Amino acid sequence: MKPSSLPPLALLTFALLILAGCASASKSISHHDFGPPPEKARERARTFAISTLNAPESAIVEFGDLAKAVMEAGRYRGEKTYYGWVQILGITVKNEHGERGATRRWHIMFFEDGTLGNVTDMVDSGMVKMIAVPAARPEGKRA
Repeated sequence: MKPSSLPPLALLTFALLILAGCASASKSISHHDFGPPPEKARERARTFAISTLNAPESAIVEFGDLAKAVMEAGRYRGEKTYYGWVQILGITVKNEHGERGATRRWHIMFFEDGTLGNVTDMVDSGMVKMIAVPAARPEGKRA
């Protein structure tokens, strides 16, 4: 049977079931207890990120938001869903000619077990979903 030949009531019912499933998944994510924001999130994320750079001494770090995050891990960390916090960073370093390159965006996730990880590619692919957290931003964004 072609989709266009389905009765309108069946199409409407199917659409409502899909929307209901999406709404309930979104609600369960936003109502999960993520715990308090990690202490010294900016400092810890900065230290973690620059430790992976070739020239950490030249890094200029700008801080973005701290957000709640959900990672549907798949094979990455054992087929689980992880809840945590993500600190967004912008990092600029000097290249081999001593010139500043473009600022790269980083997402550093604080997992429930206390470990940190760079999940930037996973955010870009949709594997990590972030939930905005309204908060007052401290003065001065550079480190």
